[in-house]
Amino acid sequence: MQLDSRLVRILVITAIVLGSIASILTSIFVVSQLNDDIENTPQPTSQALGMVIEATLVFFTDTPTPSITPTETATLTETSTPTETATPTLLPNVTPTIDLTQVLLSNDVHIVSNGESLAVIASYYRRSVRELIEANNLANSNLIYTGQQLLIPKRTPTPRPTAILQPVVDFGSTVVADMPDDLLSAIIPPPPSNVNDIAYSDFLWMPEQVVANIQTIHAKGLELGRNPQAFTRTGDSTIEPPVFMTWFDTGQYKLGRYSYLQRSINYYAGSFNHNSIAVRRGLHTWSVLDPMWAPPNVCTGGENMLECEFRRQNPSILIVRLGSNDRGRPQQTKNSLREVIELSIENGVIPVMGTKADRFDIDNHVNEIIRELAYEYDLPLWDFDLLAETLPNRGLTVDSIHLSGINAYDWTISRGFTTGYGVHNLTALIALDEIRQVIVPS
Repeated sequence: MQLDSRLVRILVITAIVLGSIASILTSIFVVSQLNDDIENTPQPTSQALGMVIEATLVFFTDTPTPSITPTETATLTETSTPTETATPTLLPNVTPTIDLTQVLLSNDVHIVSNGESLAVIASYYRRSVRELIEANNLANSNLIYTGQQLLIPKRTPTPRPTAILQPVVDFGSTVVADMPDDLLSAIIPPPPSNVNDIAYSDFLWMPEQVVANIQTIHAKGLELGRNPQAFTRTGDSTIEPPVFMTWFDTGQYKLGRYSYLQRSINYYAGSFNHNSIAVRRGLHTWSVLDPMWAPPNVCTGGENMLECEFRRQNPSILIVRLGSNDRGRPQQTKNSLREVIELSIENGVIPVMGTKADRFDIDNHVNEIIRELAYEYDLPLWDFDLLAETLPNRGLTVDSIHLSGINAYDWTISRGFTTGYGVHNLTALIALDEIRQVIVPS
């Protein structure tokens, strides 16, 4: 019985010793890992290990265990001191941001990449081709080369009114259809200068040379008997009735902060709901010039759609929204648009060049052509492609071609600013108003 008791005690004490040694070894390992940059890791002294062994041997004696009063306390001391302690540097968690305002206000340098044109670079920096040509003293806009450094000139920011301080007056109905412009100007607050934070001057290119040019075209049109209060359009399903500005003639709209535009709705009354002969679903830039596409019941022999429309509507302004169906034929597209422009100018009609939101042409070459021709001929550029960047899915439906929100004529709610047709119709009206202000005497 005594043997069994001793055996039990041996086993218990052995377990205690092994556990103690394991704890010490674990501590050594942890300290070593936490201080891997310290050359000499502190180790427990041999005195501490000796005390563990000595305490263990006491339990192996055959005499009763005495009451032990410790006369000495073992102290773990470090045998070495690290010569240098590495202090980590904590970096703040900062998300880098780019201040677009500062980019637009600073002289930037662009290095031309392979395949880039001056029109593409101008569009990227929201400048005109003419601005880049003048800033870099370029003799020919088509002669730039890969690796060339182009100076991007500064731009003065457009002041933006504080909308919170402006009262909202909504004259979006026929109630004010006959109200004189001077009365409208007196009761309507100062107009905004942006749509979805895109300044008018960014999505509507109308510098001084464009203003001078369209005034000349308009004067010629008046000599030819053009109606200064009529406009028309040419394009595909994007601008067919009733989705494109039609409701400005029916009174089913709310302009909200843009109520000042009522003056142009009044001025061009009757043109918004006009069914243009030069608009047809699936229309190409070259089809509008082909007499075969002109309806024979209203157009004379040999007339193309545009000539027929000029004769019947007698407009002073033409909104050009072609290009969505022109895929894979960039040179033909460019040549046809050039003919549309020259035919319009010859007839005293101001062509307003509009870009598109879709990417049916894959590489966006059609919009680049439209911009390039607007810059070349000094024509107003309504850059809807730029505005589309502010909209969900670029303002397109699930087919990524047609615009969304066909009945978005209420600009007192967010839908007017988050759908394709909402922004399309509003900014087209803004373009008309800006043009009217410079061609019609006050």
